[in-house]
Amino acid sequence: MSVFAFPVQSDPAPVGSTTVVDRFLGSTTAATTRAGYAETLTRLLAITGAQFPAVALQPEHYAAAMERWTAATAATWNQHLSALTSFTTWA
Repeated sequence: MSVFAFPVQSDPAPVGSTTVVDRFLGSTTAATTRAGYAETLTRLLAITGAQFPAVALQPEHYAAAMERWTAATAATWNQHLSALTSFTTWA
């Protein structure tokens, strides 16, 4: 099984390389969905760091990412939770 490290926005992947997040976002055809998912995954990456493998994600990582939207409307909170759920299922 391959393990992919999460990319960090401040440390972009080399030209021509594909990260697990890039592959996931590339599999999402709707531009608005892709943008929302990218926002959520950027938050998750800020918490886990660049070298954190997707396979090692724990509920605490998701909870920390979701704290950003604690005061948001239910629809917004659900949108970000859906992004994390979709990514986890895909990965």
